[in-house]
This record gives sequence, C-alpha cells and structure tokens, in this order.
Amino acid sequence: MLEMTAGSLPPTPDSSYYEFTVAVQDAAGLKAVSYASVSVELVEYAVFIEEMGLLSGLSQRGGTPLINNNDDLMLQSSCLSSDVGVSYVWTISPAPTGDLSSLDIFPAGLNQDVLIVMGGRGALAPDLDYSFTSRCVALDANTETRGQSSVTLSVNDFPVGGTCKVCLLGSSGCVKTGSPIV
Repeated sequence: MLEMTAGSLPPTPDSSYYEFTVAVQDAAGLKAVSYASVSVELVEYAVFIEEMGLLSGLSQRGGTPLINNNDDLMLQSSCLSSDVGVSYVWTISPAPTGDLSSLDIFPAGLNQDVLIVMGGRGALAPDLDYSFTSRCVALDANTETRGQSSVTLSVNDFPVGGTCKVCLLGSSGCVKTGSPIV
C-alpha cells in the first residue's frame, strides 16, 4: 500500500496520469523481477469551509438556542470557496409539519444560503428540538457535498400555569374580580 500526504502531488493536467510502479523479487534474488504498474489521475478536490449563523435573536435553554412557535427563524449559511460555484441544500429533522415547498412557511425555499421559517404557521411543533443542516454542494462535475454544518434549536413549549385572578382597581381598591381575558 502506498500512502501519500494530501497535497504532496499537484493535480494532473488534462489526459495526464501519474504512474506508480512496484518491482518485486524473491529475497534470494533467484527469480526474475516482476513489475506491476498503476496509472492514477489526480483531480483537485476542495473541502469547503461551511459556516452557519443565526440571524434571529434567540434566548437559551441550557446550551440550546430557544425559539417560540410564533417566532420567525432565519439561518444563514456560507460556503467559503474560491473557484467552484456552490448550491445549498437545507434539511430539517424531525421533519416539520406542513409542506416543505410552501413559500408561506419557507419563503426562501430550501436551496438558498438563507433559510427562513415563518412563525405562527405551525411548521415547528412546541417542545421539540429541531436540527437544521445546511450542505454545500459543488457545482462542478462531481456535484457532491463538500461541507456541512448543523444547529439544533428547541421550540418553546406553551406556557402552563396555575389559576390567575384579575382585579380592576378603583379608587377604593379592587372593584371587580374575575378570570383574565386572553
């Protein structure tokens, strides 16, 4: 087996190959030398540096960013590449409720550098953690993932509480009591 450090040989020009040859002979040197060769084309393969940032203001629960069910969520991803165009593919796990192709819920779609999830549309269920993953896909002959990043967010559960009384204050104290109107 031949192992080489990445980047130690430059990519081969078009229609060119590196040829690696191994010679084998018995230890006593009594038999003829046998040769085996292999031709290898080296192509440049860059792994992109992918970064993701939250554009929405979020609070934290423990170490996990927290959003409310009715909050708009904006995530931005960037693939740092100098010479190859890229496209973006967003995935969400577990799958949100509703139609992933709905522009009412995901106005920028799932193939842009920005992912927008419109709040109040019921796409994200309360009390669940969602993983948002952005993959950079190269727009060259390989069209394969070259980098990805993920973030996990918790959707705040609905508030639960005890009983509540309201009091309408007048000049002499509480004038009227009753249940709160929500």
